Amino acid sequence: MFSAYEARVRKERWRVGAVWIFLVALTMGFMFIGGYHIVGGNPVDKSALSLWFCIQAVFYLLFGIVTFLSFRFDQLKLDLLTEIKRVELAILELKESQGKTPPSTTGQ
Repeated sequence: MFSAYEARVRKERWRVGAVWIFLVALTMGFMFIGGYHIVGGNPVDKSALSLWFCIQAVFYLLFGIVTFLSFRFDQLKLDLLTEIKRVELAILELKESQGKTPPSTTGQ
């Protein structure tokens, strides 16, 4: 189960990277289009269109941030599970080593 979760997080890393790059490029495109419509032409006719492009850019950027944070939380969960497994293994090794050693004869 642990290795399956680790493989899923590894695959998700590539997906999130691709989605993040795409959304940043899309956001930059929308901002450039919105800025172009504000600067060029008649600003009264195109102000609603430029505002719409800027709102879409912010929406897609927020979507990318939420996707990235979701992946980051999964990665932190995997790191936490890895550390818990290390501690569990160390405890098992300690119990095993205590079980194999002869009892102390010094009375302590």
